[in-house]
Amino acid sequence: MENASQTDEGLKPLAKIYSLIKEIISKANIYYNSQEKNEKDKSIILIKSIIESSFITELKSINDIIYTSLIAFLYYFLGNFNASNEDTKLCEEYYTKSINLFNSLPINVKIKFINYYQDIMNNLGIIHYNQGHIKKGLEHFAKAEQIYKIFFLNLSQNKKFNFTNELSLFMENLFNNDDNNILLYNYSTSDFEENKNKIEHNYTLTIFYFAQAFTKLNFRKKAILFCSTTLKRQIEYNEYDLKDAVNNCMNLSDFYLESQNFAQTEYLLKCALELIPKNLNEKKKLRASVQSQLGKYYLERLKLALLLRRKNAKISDEKNLYELLNKKHFEINVLKDIKFPEIKDIENLEEAKSLFRKGNTQLKRALNIFIMDGYVTEHIKISQTISQLYKYLIFFETDNARIYAMEDRRINILEPIVKTINHKVYVMQWQEISLELAEIFCEIFEANYEIFLKKKNKNEKKIEKMNSYAKKSIFYYEDIIGYIENEYNKETEKKLEDFITIITIKSNIARLYSKFIFLNDVKKRVEYLKKSLEIYQQVYKLLKGSKDIFGEKEELIENLKMCEEMIGMLPIKIDKVNKGEEFI
Repeated sequence: MENASQTDEGLKPLAKIYSLIKEIISKANIYYNSQEKNEKDKSIILIKSIIESSFITELKSINDIIYTSLIAFLYYFLGNFNASNEDTKLCEEYYTKSINLFNSLPINVKIKFINYYQDIMNNLGIIHYNQGHIKKGLEHFAKAEQIYKIFFLNLSQNKKFNFTNELSLFMENLFNNDDNNILLYNYSTSDFEENKNKIEHNYTLTIFYFAQAFTKLNFRKKAILFCSTTLKRQIEYNEYDLKDAVNNCMNLSDFYLESQNFAQTEYLLKCALELIPKNLNEKKKLRASVQSQLGKYYLERLKLALLLRRKNAKISDEKNLYELLNKKHFEINVLKDIKFPEIKDIENLEEAKSLFRKGNTQLKRALNIFIMDGYVTEHIKISQTISQLYKYLIFFETDNARIYAMEDRRINILEPIVKTINHKVYVMQWQEISLELAEIFCEIFEANYEIFLKKKNKNEKKIEKMNSYAKKSIFYYEDIIGYIENEYNKETEKKLEDFITIITIKSNIARLYSKFIFLNDVKKRVEYLKKSLEIYQQVYKLLKGSKDIFGEKEELIENLKMCEEMIGMLPIKIDKVNKGEEFI
């Protein structure tokens, strides 16, 4: 009892010093949180006043461990304060002093400051990152990660362990609180739980900083790995902003969709919807953005299904395709209602329709929010995706009436847009939609043309209707070809893909002119055939000149041969039509 009483008496001066320091630090924090720079500077002055004070010397004589811990802690504060003032040189200097002092402590004391180790390593990493020394920053993030992994690996396995580098001392009893001299940082069980949560929070920040650094270095796969882990941890530890988390789900889903990791894509987008409040009057735009992404995802599923159908193949027939489509990169454990999907074959029209309906439903819901008045770009993008869903479903359909109905639906979706938007403002959208409409009308015309050739009785009204599709197709092709050619001619470095676009459009126009049907109007028929010949001659001239720009390209050689054939054939055809020997 006498020894205990003596110990209590010895601790009284320490308690007074602690109370005084706590009061000064509290004031420093108030200044630090001020919006005024002058006030922030006062926080630095106060902290320095503690380090230079006489009672700090007194503290050193009472207990050197507490003295060292406190000075390390104060230098940590000075590092933070100078970081907020963007004085990176002083910030790094104070953090380094703090780390060196913490490292001089016994291991059973040092471990109590693990949060500060993490903070300092993270902050030093950010300083170097912001200075453009990204690899140096990564070294500090790696140390912060190492601290976390060693701590929790050995905690879970109840092992003896040592920290390497900065934490290279052996430790046997992790939570030894028997040292009565440690008053400032003597954690109880509840204190440790709070400390553990901070450790997890700091580690999430480490992972986030890794993601930023690898993005800056253009190490895309590593960046995605750390972005995924950051998102998972933020949601599982309930440390996320709703909008940021949902947007991150969508951004990651974009990467996984591009990589054909379809199951991970679908899972992430469903997680995003799960995070959004169920009340449909809340977060409308955010929800609509996810729905739009889901529609895009189902479109990609249809595209893959068509690709396999054309090859008469199944997912299992393609090497590693099943594994690629269904690869599980990560799950978010707290979202227990969201099951990780399995991607299977689409084997028939009904299964294709099921995918179509899922995508169409999501896109229509999104379209109700992203209306033309106010969300022009989003409205156009969603409408184009709906049109593409119909396009790929058509390939699974065998009934001509339903095919034409779906093509009409595409026209009804796209034509009002192209007639409404300002072509000078929405240049790319105008070109894309006009090109798609030209292709739709061309496809309808070609399908009708093949049916027409097989029929013995030629109906004038049906011919007129069929010709109207060709005219519409030519209209939309011609509406954009002039602009595309002008832009191409302005380019100092010609792009092959732009040239092929021009050649393809002109060839399509020429082919359409050659197929117009005029049973009782020879003059009109010849006029259109001559237009076709003239355009083929233009294309031929462009192709001949392209050799000097692009060299010998297979696709250009094939186009050149086709032009030569048409230029040779069309004069003969014109002659026969003039003589009444041929009408079609």
